[in-house]
Amino acid sequence: MSEPAGTTYEVFVVHAQADLEWARRLQARLSGDGVRAALENYLPGDIIVRRIEDLISASASVVFVYSHSTEADPMSAAKYAALLSGPEDRRFIPALLEDVPVGAFAASRRPLDFRGEDQERPYRELLDVLRGQRPSSVPLESYKHHRPEGAREVLLRIGRDMVAFGPVGGEPEATHVPAPLTHALEERLWQLDRARTGRAQELLTKNDGPAGRPAALLDTRSREVGAGLGETFLSGAAGEALAGAVAEAAGRNSTLRLGVQVDDELAGLPWETLTLPGAVRTPAGAWGVQTPTGTGEARPPSRPGEVEPLALHPCVDLFRCLPTGGHTPAIGILAPLRILAVAAAPDGPEGGPLLDLEAELRRILDAVDDARRHAAAHVRILNQGSLPAIVDALKQERFHVLHISCHAGPGVLHLEDEQGGVDKVTADRLVRAIPRDRGVPLVVLSGCSTALDTRESPSDDTSAEQAETALSGLARGLSAAGVPAVLAMTAPVTDRYASLLTAALYRELAIRPEPDVLTALSEARRTLEAARRTAPDGDRDTALAEWATPALFLRGPSIPLYDVSRGVDADVSPPSAVPLDPGVVVRAVGDFVGRRTELRALRAALRNHTGALLHGIGGVGKSSLAAELIGWLGPDAGLVVSLVGRTSPDQILGGIADKLLATTATVGASGEPLRELTQFLRRLDYPWQVRLDALTLVLGTVSTELNRRIAAPPLTVLLDNFEDNLAHGDHFAFLDQELAAFLAAWIQRGRNVRLLITSRFPFALPQDAHRRLVVRHLGPLSWAEARKLMWRLPGLDVLSYEEQRRAWTVVGGHPRALEYVDALLRGGRARFVDVGERLERLVRERGVDDPAGWLGEGRGLDGALAEAEAVTLAVDDALVGELVGLVDGLARRVLVGVSVYRRPVDRAGLAWPVSTQIDPDPEREQRLDQMSELLTRARQKDPQAGVEDLELSPGEVSQVWRDVAAERVAPLVEPVGVDVSVGVLAGLGLLVPGIDDQGTFVVHRWTAQALARPPLTPGDEVREAHAAAARYWRWRVQVRPQGPRQDLEDMVEARYHHHRSGDLDAAAGATHWVCQRLHTWGAWSWEQQLYVETSSWLPDNSREQAACIHQLGLIAQERGEYDQALAWYRKSLTINEELGNRAGMAASYHQLGRIAELRGEYDQALAWYRKSLTINEELGNRAGMASSYHQLGRIAELRGEYDQALAWYRNSLTIKEELGNRAGMASSYHQLGMIAQERGEYDQALEWYRKSLTIEEEIGNRAGMASSYHQLGMIAQERGEYDQALEWYRKSLTINEELGNRAGMAISFSQIGVLYTQIGRAAEAVVYNLRSLSIREQLGSPQVSTDLYWLNQQRRVLGEGEFRRLLAEQLDSGTVDAVIARLESGD
Repeated sequence: MSEPAGTTYEVFVVHAQADLEWARRLQARLSGDGVRAALENYLPGDIIVRRIEDLISASASVVFVYSHSTEADPMSAAKYAALLSGPEDRRFIPALLEDVPVGAFAASRRPLDFRGEDQERPYRELLDVLRGQRPSSVPLESYKHHRPEGAREVLLRIGRDMVAFGPVGGEPEATHVPAPLTHALEERLWQLDRARTGRAQELLTKNDGPAGRPAALLDTRSREVGAGLGETFLSGAAGEALAGAVAEAAGRNSTLRLGVQVDDELAGLPWETLTLPGAVRTPAGAWGVQTPTGTGEARPPSRPGEVEPLALHPCVDLFRCLPTGGHTPAIGILAPLRILAVAAAPDGPEGGPLLDLEAELRRILDAVDDARRHAAAHVRILNQGSLPAIVDALKQERFHVLHISCHAGPGVLHLEDEQGGVDKVTADRLVRAIPRDRGVPLVVLSGCSTALDTRESPSDDTSAEQAETALSGLARGLSAAGVPAVLAMTAPVTDRYASLLTAALYRELAIRPEPDVLTALSEARRTLEAARRTAPDGDRDTALAEWATPALFLRGPSIPLYDVSRGVDADVSPPSAVPLDPGVVVRAVGDFVGRRTELRALRAALRNHTGALLHGIGGVGKSSLAAELIGWLGPDAGLVVSLVGRTSPDQILGGIADKLLATTATVGASGEPLRELTQFLRRLDYPWQVRLDALTLVLGTVSTELNRRIAAPPLTVLLDNFEDNLAHGDHFAFLDQELAAFLAAWIQRGRNVRLLITSRFPFALPQDAHRRLVVRHLGPLSWAEARKLMWRLPGLDVLSYEEQRRAWTVVGGHPRALEYVDALLRGGRARFVDVGERLERLVRERGVDDPAGWLGEGRGLDGALAEAEAVTLAVDDALVGELVGLVDGLARRVLVGVSVYRRPVDRAGLAWPVSTQIDPDPEREQRLDQMSELLTRARQKDPQAGVEDLELSPGEVSQVWRDVAAERVAPLVEPVGVDVSVGVLAGLGLLVPGIDDQGTFVVHRWTAQALARPPLTPGDEVREAHAAAARYWRWRVQVRPQGPRQDLEDMVEARYHHHRSGDLDAAAGATHWVCQRLHTWGAWSWEQQLYVETSSWLPDNSREQAACIHQLGLIAQERGEYDQALAWYRKSLTINEELGNRAGMAASYHQLGRIAELRGEYDQALAWYRKSLTINEELGNRAGMASSYHQLGRIAELRGEYDQALAWYRNSLTIKEELGNRAGMASSYHQLGMIAQERGEYDQALEWYRKSLTIEEEIGNRAGMASSYHQLGMIAQERGEYDQALEWYRKSLTINEELGNRAGMAISFSQIGVLYTQIGRAAEAVVYNLRSLSIREQLGSPQVSTDLYWLNQQRRVLGEGEFRRLLAEQLDSGTVDAVIARLESGD
C-alpha cells in the first residue's frame, strides 16, 4: 500500500517484478541496519511512472537492479527514463544481479556487483554509501514540465531504401525513402578525392584568389559533397526531424549527440561532411535551418553567410554508430587519463613514406603537459611499435587510450616485428592481443601522411588513399570486435593535421573531470578548423582544411572514460627520466630523431652482451643516442651511473657509490648493506679489484622487493666522450692502463652489470674483453632522418625542399653540422642550448673576441654552407687532420678513393680506386651479346620470355648462367691488403658504415672536403679517384641485376664523377642516358634540372650544348609551353647550323614541325618534316627516318587522308620493329588504333590501343599511358558505355595532372565536357569545357574551336540565363562577357 504523503527514504530500489523477492530481502536487511528503503508498490489505478517519480523525489538515493528480468520487463525503459529526468542530486547506484548490458547513464557509474557468491561485500559498500548521505530538507522542484539539462542522443540510420531518425535505443520518430545516388553526387565525390590528393587544379580567373588555394579548394569540395549527401539522403521526414532536433539544441544551447549508422555499401562515403538540406544562408552569417516548427540559431560560423556541416555545427557532436551483435563493454578504469602511445616505423621498402613519429609523440606530451604536472595524466611511450610490446604494456597497466601511429595497408596496420621489419596486423589480431577483461576504451589510429613525400613520389597518392581506406575498415573491425570507441582517418591526411588533432583531443580529455571522447573530438575538430580560418596568410596551418577526415566509430552511446569523483588511482605516475651527468647530451621526447634501426639492434644485442661501444666522428650523435638507448631499455637499464670525459676506476666506483647512496636513502633498513657498501667503494686504500668484487657480491644479494624499489641490479655505467682516455698518436692506446684493466674486469662480471661507452675511436681491452661489447660504428643521418631534424631547426625548416636537400648533401647527414648551419642562418641562435654553447666556444677558440657578434652576422644558405669558417668549425670538431695523419700507403689511397663517393659503396666500390681494371673476356662478351640479341627477338613476341624459352641445350643454358655469374664479378686485380686497410680506416672513424647496414661504407662529407684540399691530397689524385668512381657506377649499371630506378640512381652518380674528373663528354653522355628514362617516366622537372646543369658545364655553342638545349625544348613542348619550346629549338638549330651538324639540324627541323602541327599549321609542319626526312635519308639515320614517317602519317591523318596515313605509320613501324624500339612501336600502335577508330573499326582500334598500352606500362611511359587511357575512353563513349568512358578519362587526367602536361589535361577536360553534354548533364559540362578552353587559349591550340562549339551546345540546352549563371560561378564579369562574345562571333 502507499505510504502517507511526506514520507522520505534513504534509498528507493527499482526492480523488475521477477526480482521482487530479492528486493524484499535487501529491504529487510537494510531496515535491520537502520536504513529506510522503498520498493515498487502500487495500488490499483496508480500511474506507475508517476508513482516512481514520487518515490525518486522522496529518496536520497536510487538503486536500479539489472538482471535478465530487467531486459524482459516492458516497464524498464519508462522507469529508466524517469530516473534520467529526476533530481540531479540523487545518487544513482546500478546493482548487477546478472551479466546484462546497462544504459549509458548507468555504465558511466561504478555498479554494485551482486553477480558472484560474495554478496556481503557489495551489501557493505551500499550500506556505507547510504549511511554517509541524508535527504535534503528543502522540497525539490518537479521536473514534469521540464527537459533536464544535458545532451540529447539521437540516431540517424541511412540506407539505400530507408532513412530513419529517432532516439538511441528507441523507435524511429520519422522515416523516408532517400533519393537515388546521382551522377552529380558522384562527380562531387570525385572532385573531393582530387582535392584531398592534391591533384585538382583550378585554372580559371576567379579562383586565382584565396578560394583557389588548395586548402580553400578542399574545404569547398568537402562542403559541396556534404550538401550533395544532405540533398540525397535528408530530403524527407527523417531529415526534417533531424533539422528540428538541431534547431531545438541550438535554441537551448545544448548538445545533440548524433550517431550516423549507415549500411555497409554506403560506409565509404564521407559522412563527416553531411549538411542539412534547406539550410538558410544569411548575410550576417547566422546558422539557421528551416524546420516545421520554426528556426533555431546557434553561434555564427567563422565565415559570414556560410552553412556549417553538421560535424562543425557548435551544437552537434557527430559520430559513426556501428551496429553490433553484442553489448558494448563498460570499461572501468580510474583517473588520471592514461595514454599508451605506440609509434611504428618499420624498416625496408614496405615501411612506407616518412612519418614524423617523434613530433607526434611530443605533441601528445605537450597536449597533456599541464595535467601531467599535476598527476592528472599519464603517457607511456612505447618505443618498439610491435604487437608483443603492446601486449606486454597492456598486461602491466591499464590505459584509457591506445594511440597507434603507423602506416596501413588493405585491412592491416604496418607495425614492427622483432627485427624492425613490417608486421601486418589485422584488426582481429590486434583485438585478440588485448588481454581479456583488460580492454581499452579508446583506440586511436593516427593516419598515414601524404604531404611529406608528394614532391618525391607523385604515385604515392594512390597508395596513401588505399592505406587510409584500410584504416577506416580497421576501425569498423575493431569496433565489431568489442572496442568501444575507435578514432580513424577516413581519407588521406597530412601528418601535421593528424598529430594536431590528436593533441587537441588529448588536451580536452585531460582537463575534464568526466572526459567524454565524442565531446572532446568534436571540440578538437571545431577548434582546429576555427584556428585555420583565422590564421594569417602564409601560416602553414591554413592548408589544413581536413576537418572531414577524422571519424569516431562507436559501438553505442559514448560514455566518459572515467569520473574523477569516483576516485583517482594514486599509484599511476609517469616514469621519471634517468638522471645523467650534465655533460651528456640528452634530447627531449620529440627532439631526438631517427636512429630507430640502431636503437632496435642495440637493444636486442644487449640482451646477450654485457655492454656496447658507440663510436664515430665527432658530432654524429653518439651521446644523444646513448641517452636515448637508456630510455629505450627502461627497467632493463637498471640503476644508471654516467661520467663524461677523462675518468679512472676510482672515479667510476665513486660515482656508483654516490648513486647507490642516493637511491637507498629512503628504503629503510633493507638498504643498509648497500649503504655500507658505498662507504667501502670510496676506500682508496683498498685496490679497485677488491672493491669491485665487493660490489658484485652485494648486488647478487639484493632482494626482489629492494630491487623493485631501487631498480638495481642491473647496474649500467655510461662513459661518454671516452676518447679523452685514449692516446691519439698511438693507435688509441689507453692513457691509464688501470682503467683498461678495470673495464675488462667489469665486462667479465656478468649479468648484473652493464657498460655503455661513446667514443670517437674504438679500442682494445686486455684479455680481448672488448669482444664482449656490441660495437656500433655510427654513420651519418639518412635523408629521411635529416629532414625530421631540419623540421626542428627553425632556420632550416623555412627553406624549400630543394634547399634542404642541398644542405643535407653538403653536410653529409652530420647532425651537429646541420645544427651549426641552422644557428648561422639564425644569427647564432641555436635550437639547442648545448649546440649554441659549443659553437660559441669554438668561435672563441679561433680568436674571435666577440663570438655573439660574429655569429649574429646575416647569412643566407649559401653563406652558411660555403663560408670557410662554418666548414672549418665542423672539420676541427671532428679532428680530421689528425686522423688522416695516422694512415699512409695503401690505406691512405683507399681513403682518398672512397672519399669521392657520395653514396655508401660495397666491397667492390672500396677496392675499385686502388685496383687495376682488366678487360672482359671477349669470347664471353660475344656469347652474352648473342644471347641478348636472341632474347630481344623472343621478347618482341613474348615480353616475358627468358633464357629457358630460347630452345637451348642444357649445356648452352649452363654456359649462359656461368657467363652471367662471371660478368657480375668486379673486373679488378686488387693489391694485397685492401681489407686490412678498410679495417684500419673504419677503426679510426674515417670510413663510416652506410645507412643500409649491409656492409657498405662511405667517408663523411666533412672528412671528404678536408681530404680533397691540396695540402692533404693533390688535385690529380682526387680527379683520378673520381674517374675510378665513375667506372664503378657504370659497371654496376651494366652488370648488376637491379631495377631501373636503381640503375638510374647509379648513372646519376657516374655523371657526377665524370664531371668532377673533367670528362665532360662522358658526363653529357650520362646525362642523356638518365634523362631519356626520366622523360619516359614523366619526371620532367628533374630532367630539366639535369639538362640545365649539364649545359652550364659544356663549352658555349658546342654540339653537346646544342643537344641539351634541344632536350629542354622537348620538355617545354610536353608541358604545352610551345613558345618556350620554339625558342629552345631555334637556339639549338642555330648552333647546329653554325657547326654544320646535319644530324642535329634534322632533329631541330623535326621538332619545329611538331610545334607547327600542334598549332594547326599543317603545311608548315609538312615542310619541316620533309626537310628533316631528307637529311635523315642522306645520313642513313633509320631511327630518324622512322620518326619522320610517323609524323608525316600524323599530318595525313589530321587531313583525313587515312590510307596515306596508314602507309606512313606502317613504314615507321617496320623500322622501329627492326631496331627493337619498343617505345616507338607503342606510338605506332597507338596511331594505327586512331585510324581504325576514325573508320569505325572499334574492335581493331581496341586491339591496337591495348598493344600500345601494354608496352607503355612495361616501360613506364606515363604520358603514353595517359594517351592510351584517353583513347580507350573514346571507344567506350562511342559504344555508349558512358560510365566506363568517364573512368578512362579520369585516369588519363590524373596522370596528366601529375606530369604537369597541360595539353593533355585540356584534352581530358574537353572530352569529359563533351561526354557530360551528350548524356544530359550540360550544367556539369560547362566547367570542364571552360577549363579546357582556358588552357588551349594559353597554348595557342587550334582545338579552341572544339571547346567553343561545345560551350555553344551547352548554352543552347541550358538557356541564356542559366548558362550565364554557371559562367559567373567560374569567371569574373569581364571574362564572362568575353566568352559570350567569342561564342556569338563563332570564333
